[in-house]
Amino acid sequence: MTDGGTARTGLTVRVVDELPAFEALRSEWSSALATSADPNVFLTWEWLRTWWQHFGEPNPDATLHVVVVRDGAGLVAAAPLFREVRRTGPLTAAVLRQISFDAGDYGGILLVRRHDEAVDLLLRHLAAELRGGVSTVLLSRLADDSEFLEHLRSRLAAIGPAAGLASDEVALDGPCPYADVSGGYNLQRHLKKHKVRQRMRRISEKYDVQFTWHSGPTLEDGLERLVDVHRQRWEGREDDLQGQLADPEHEAFLLDTLRAMDDQGWLRLLVLTADGRTVGAELDFEFARRVYMFKGAFDPEFGEFSPGQLLTYRVFEEGIAAGVQQFDFLRGDHPYKRRWADQDRSLFAVTLTRPGLAGRLAHARLRAAQVLGRLGRA
Repeated sequence: MTDGGTARTGLTVRVVDELPAFEALRSEWSSALATSADPNVFLTWEWLRTWWQHFGEPNPDATLHVVVVRDGAGLVAAAPLFREVRRTGPLTAAVLRQISFDAGDYGGILLVRRHDEAVDLLLRHLAAELRGGVSTVLLSRLADDSEFLEHLRSRLAAIGPAAGLASDEVALDGPCPYADVSGGYNLQRHLKKHKVRQRMRRISEKYDVQFTWHSGPTLEDGLERLVDVHRQRWEGREDDLQGQLADPEHEAFLLDTLRAMDDQGWLRLLVLTADGRTVGAELDFEFARRVYMFKGAFDPEFGEFSPGQLLTYRVFEEGIAAGVQQFDFLRGDHPYKRRWADQDRSLFAVTLTRPGLAGRLAHARLRAAQVLGRLGRA
């Protein structure tokens, strides 16, 4: 754990690089996120800690590097980063990137107060890390409507060269469609458009149909049904199983994360059954009046009834009644999302290096190590 500060601004920087110190941040982290500029469920302590437990702790080349900025009134900003050393043959490169970079649909940092000052201090800290041996800083999956990205762009333009930073920004593939219901939403139009009543009537004529929310004592049953119907969906397809349930390691991470989310009251798992058989499941998170439509699956044998549409309608209906302001379909531009979404946001990745030849060579070394590592695993 390292500390630093600036007397002129009253802001201090602390780097949390040990697990006990990160665990001690839990309460303060959660309080700060609730009032941050860009609250999102993938920045919760529970999500980050569970990812680190599964993928960070077992990796001998990974070290926590959580940057915490404070002033006299408390936490001002926090960047959940970690440092990883990539080793492939003679090539070695150190990179700083966000915890859960490959799992959370949105990245970013906790930005509570004094935004420009906090981002300035973070950038100066990252510049010092680049001078000290880190080859590249990768900030990925930054939403174009996030305040952090706005301040990051502004402060890089203002102080980047003077601080010793070069930056590169690229748009990531695929928008994130969402439905903003804060000003009203014509749910009845979707009821008719997607023939929800007709499909419910048809399936109810053949089966005893139940919608069940799973939480607490029924959570494990719901998770088992989710996993089973997800696998049924992919059986017989030529392409490989995809997503967090595609391999045992990521499945274990996801299930542990869902249990942690359920403990906090953020998990929304809705299962549709017909005569007790799982027809479909919708797995979502609800956080800060926003529903994250994380994963849906249905049994192809019931495709004629469009179970995905039935589940989505129920999620919207109950969410709107509970005061939800946004339904976020997350990454991926698919027709079934566009049927319900009325807006979308884009994601960007920002790469920071040292300016000039030294930075370009360091970044090239990292890319070469990544390519050789993938070839070695093939």
